[in-house]
Amino acid sequence: MLESLKEKFYYFAVFRRITLFVSILFLSTSLQLLPVSAVENGIDATNDFNVVAIDAGESGFLYAPRIVLTVAHELEGNPSKDRVRLVGYPGQLSQLNKYPIMLKTIKTKKIFYAPNFQPRTQTNWFRNDDFAVIVLESPMPMKNKVRIATQEDIQRYIKNKTPVRMVGYGRQKDRKTPDQQGIVDIYPNELVSRLLSDQESNVIKRGLPPGVSFTSDLNFEQKPGQGSTCDGDSGAGWFVEEDGYRNYLGPQSSGWGMPNCGYTGVWDFNGSMVGISAAYKFMDLIAEAEKYVADNPYIEPKSKTAGFNNKITITCVKGKTTKKVSGITPKCPVGYKKK
Repeated sequence: MLESLKEKFYYFAVFRRITLFVSILFLSTSLQLLPVSAVENGIDATNDFNVVAIDAGESGFLYAPRIVLTVAHELEGNPSKDRVRLVGYPGQLSQLNKYPIMLKTIKTKKIFYAPNFQPRTQTNWFRNDDFAVIVLESPMPMKNKVRIATQEDIQRYIKNKTPVRMVGYGRQKDRKTPDQQGIVDIYPNELVSRLLSDQESNVIKRGLPPGVSFTSDLNFEQKPGQGSTCDGDSGAGWFVEEDGYRNYLGPQSSGWGMPNCGYTGVWDFNGSMVGISAAYKFMDLIAEAEKYVADNPYIEPKSKTAGFNNKITITCVKGKTTKKVSGITPKCPVGYKKK
């Protein structure tokens, strides 16, 4: 009897070891497969009211007809390096080949940078105060209402796990690389996520290398199999739709713990997130841009063809002969005098 029990325990132990080995092997294989299909879940946002492309390379958020909110790091964060940049109309496609193309654009007039902007460093993988405001040369059609989310709004969103959306030109759906012959169309996409609490963010930050920090103001959850940020999303707007407004939280800046567009890297064991600089910190900068717009109103240029339909007719006489001449500035023929 005892020998029979020992034999049964022996075979049970062998079975447990085989099962554990197969489970570990399956888990290892699954983890290796995750990055391959992790960022294919953006929602089509063509014709979205607020998402704009900047130079067909980064994203922005239309806050007012002549004001776009975005990040400083894509604009180089240095006023001395300013150049005229092209901002595409909301929600239209852009095309990438050797030269970026946007179907309809407006030029920038002025750019305001957060005064304490700091680029990413070896010890801080976030870009502090990564915020900029673009004033456009002429207005864009504004079809909805936008306001800046307050600190109280944000705490409520975290507590209630409110769905938070982002609209940008990241390539969640099309990861093809343009070659010299082909053209890749880039459509705006929308992601849905939620704000992370400080406690949740700190758990994810455990995966950072020793001595490295990630000092973002607000963080958003990123998961395999859900929408995830990608190249081209820098500057894209995070917001909550509420009471007929889009409550704007800030522009997409940096990420940690996830593969970039599925090309390289793996999902960190501790979790992954993307971070932003909160827009409510920069109300003074937005007000400065609004004052600039008020002080420099857009004046519709006169049409080159203006007046062509306002012809004048004069009567010209030469002896007993009379002629009528029409035009914008009509003149009598040689030998004729105006009557």
